[in-house]
Parts: sequence; structure tokens; C-alpha cells
Amino acid sequence: MDLRMMEELTAASVYGLTLVSDGFTDTSRQSLLNVMLASREKSWYFTNSNSSREEKTMTYIAEFVHDKWMSLDVALRDSVHHVCLDGACVGAFNAIEAKLPRSLCTICTAT
Repeated sequence: MDLRMMEELTAASVYGLTLVSDGFTDTSRQSLLNVMLASREKSWYFTNSNSSREEKTMTYIAEFVHDKWMSLDVALRDSVHHVCLDGACVGAFNAIEAKLPRSLCTICTAT
């Protein structure tokens, strides 16, 4: 994470941040999971992960989200109050909410 992004996220974190993740298959048929952070005014690409060799169980999804949350700066972790995933991940919501204090999981409604 570069300094400018860190400064912008720190300023935006006053209002809380959303951790957003969604998966897709790239042109090489690899399964990727993207992670973004979003505020009420802007979104930032955070990271991605090649998950081609992983079985996408709800336990895997919950651990993936937790690991990405843990890789954030401590101050930013405390500002993540919302996790937004696609509807296929709804089974992981309880585990994610247990791992991320003060966070609420919702389904992304974008199509």
C-alpha cells in the first residue's frame, strides 16, 4: 500500500470503511479473488489472490476475508465496519462477523 493510498484511507476511515471482495475467472481460466476498500466517497483496489487451487468453502472464504483484514494497518482494521460479498458467500457471514469485531456482512446487490 503506497503512502498516498494510506493517507486517503486514513482520512476516509473517520466514517468507516467497507471491505469488498468478489471472484472471477481470468482469460487464463484462473480463479481470482479481488479485494477493495471503499468509503462513502471513493474505492481503492487493495489486493487480489489466485485461488485456483482452493475449494471455495465458506470456511475458506471466511479465512480469506480475515487474512486480508489482518494485513491492513491496525488503525484501518478498526475502521472496517462492513464486509460486502456476493450472494454465494452468505454462508460465511456468521464466521466473518465473529472474526471481525464490529463488522456487518451484506450481499453485494450490483449485477
